[in-house]
Amino acid sequence: MVLIKTRQFLLLIAIVLSIGLEVYSQPPSKKEKNAFRSEVIRTVMQRAIKNHYNSPSLDDAYSATLWKNFILKLDPNKTTFLESDITRLAKYKQDLDDQLKEGSTLFFDSVYATYLLRMNENQEIAEKILSQPVNLTGKDEFRFRDAADFSFPVNRADKENVWKNYLRYSVLKKYVELRTIQDSLLQKGIVDKETESKARNAVIKALSEQNRKLSKAGAEDDYFAFYLNNALNVFDPHSAYRGPID
Repeated sequence: MVLIKTRQFLLLIAIVLSIGLEVYSQPPSKKEKNAFRSEVIRTVMQRAIKNHYNSPSLDDAYSATLWKNFILKLDPNKTTFLESDITRLAKYKQDLDDQLKEGSTLFFDSVYATYLLRMNENQEIAEKILSQPVNLTGKDEFRFRDAADFSFPVNRADKENVWKNYLRYSVLKKYVELRTIQDSLLQKGIVDKETESKARNAVIKALSEQNRKLSKAGAEDDYFAFYLNNALNVFDPHSAYRGPID
């Protein structure tokens, strides 16, 4: 019963606060939007904790879990952020509990800005690599970072090597999907050039679409809601925040 009431309250908060944004005759400024988000964070977290059956506490352990979870939700394959990004963001690792209590968006703002930068970088790297045919018959194995390995590319050169591996796998997967019959030629080391080209174009198109969604109006609000959902899910996987409805 408590969980149902909590969900109903979160939806009510989303509706009320969305109406609050609509009173502006012009699109809200960055300052106004930050004030709105701060109020959302404080209100949602306070009521979610108050109504939770277990009365969870926001402490350093909670903060460290949210910090790591959110980064991995954005970059599960460790192909986007750099080690220097993670090192810089580490200053927030023990601070998120206090930020949520205060309604601060410092961590979210920093992560989101870095994520946009690195996603654009991903696009540049992918376009460069996929401008040429991809070797689909090499004998080297595809290797990705282990899920338990919290390490990221050291620099751009290292990141390009990671992406060469990732894109080769993606193109090969798409190539196989495009073949309508058993491809005995590929097994013999012979690649159909037309299909390989179509596979590369499909992969770059998918990446471009992902980046396009990041630049659309409201994308930042979607990621803010995603962040707040992660904050709630750390102490209760059944709790959720639903952002303002357009």
